[in-house]
Amino acid sequence: MKNSKRLTLPSIFLAASIISPVMSPLSFADTLTGQTVSIGVSNWGIFDSTTTEAFFVQYDYHTLPTIYNVKPTFMFMSDVDGNQYYAVGANRYWQVMPNVTAGFGFSAGYLKHTEALGDNIEFYSRFIARYHFNEDQAVKFEFGHISNAGFGDINPGSENVALSYEWSF
Repeated sequence: MKNSKRLTLPSIFLAASIISPVMSPLSFADTLTGQTVSIGVSNWGIFDSTTTEAFFVQYDYHTLPTIYNVKPTFMFMSDVDGNQYYAVGANRYWQVMPNVTAGFGFSAGYLKHTEALGDNIEFYSRFIARYHFNEDQAVKFEFGHISNAGFGDINPGSENVALSYEWSF
């Protein structure tokens, strides 16, 4: 019974990705190249002894075709302990199935109110998977790592998982 619950959500996404193109083929020109805004939640410290939840907002600018099709991105994140992360970076996406895109991203930013990660300057890298409901909306899953890259006295780093809803315009 426990294993069947774990397989329910992935099974739904797989079925939707197979059925959706037949029902309504999508054009991802806007989603892949246009601007997007995401609002979501994340769980940090998934491999640590303590975890914390956070809320985040992310804005991706238009794709820059002259710079390897990256999308400049701006992110704000705030966790339940009052830590705040302000970052700028870039994401890169590829269409892997008619309704699915995948990518990776990197940001550099300022982490306010932190002692646990060793420094206020932190770098965030992530792998991204998006399922597109239509041309304008998607759900996005991320797995990421934040670290000060050795700039601080300590550099424990932390991993996260995030889920967000994304709008294209």
